[in-house]
Amino acid sequence: MALKLRGGEDWRGGGGASHLSDVAIYGGAGLLLIDGAIEYVYPELALADAKDSDGLIACRHDGLWRAALFTLLLADPETAHARAHFINAVATLANAPGTESFGVTKKPLVIWAAVSAALGVAALAGAVPKWVATLLYVANGLSYYVDPDYLIKLYFPDKAVPKSRVGFWATRNTGATFLVAAVYLAALPALDRADAFGLAMGALAATTVRFVLADPKALGFKNIQPVAVAAFPAALAAAALA
Repeated sequence: MALKLRGGEDWRGGGGASHLSDVAIYGGAGLLLIDGAIEYVYPELALADAKDSDGLIACRHDGLWRAALFTLLLADPETAHARAHFINAVATLANAPGTESFGVTKKPLVIWAAVSAALGVAALAGAVPKWVATLLYVANGLSYYVDPDYLIKLYFPDKAVPKSRVGFWATRNTGATFLVAAVYLAALPALDRADAFGLAMGALAATTVRFVLADPKALGFKNIQPVAVAAFPAALAAAALA
């Protein structure tokens, strides 16, 4: 594995990112983005039980955030941290209609989207440190990933925690995506784009292991290939770090 510090020399003595790294970044991130977009538009393709409304909402939510956050991997790395705030704002607003089934007000989401957009503007002007975006993504990721049921209780205290295991795991997968984006943002200040992408894909492969071991089919998912779910990001990581 070759890690190249930004502005420095490749530890193997080579130059910039290889052609293989470019293919991994643009091809891999593009395919992951498309996969997220498909889950957002057609969440029913991932559910074995078409009547699982909570699972349907959670899968759509997961697809939206995966599509949004993987655009970050395709953005200019020099402005990635500022763009992370804008992505947060846009995805939050896009997800707002999904909360209607919970019978809750959308006002907090609108306020958070406005705050995120303001942070993005300030970050572009150099007034907000890059670590702020990373910290927010870590906090969001952990809140989704560690205990999705607690997240429901926190944001929707008047709603009973859904019994849908698809909903639980789709929410956890959303948290994993946030953490993957956080790894990318954390690595960028020191490492070049290819290595930051490689580490992010390594993190994605690691987070999918828990999902695969839980047996997606038994949880209520369909059209999920467990081996491919973990192997694809692992292959992207190897290509980017080669």
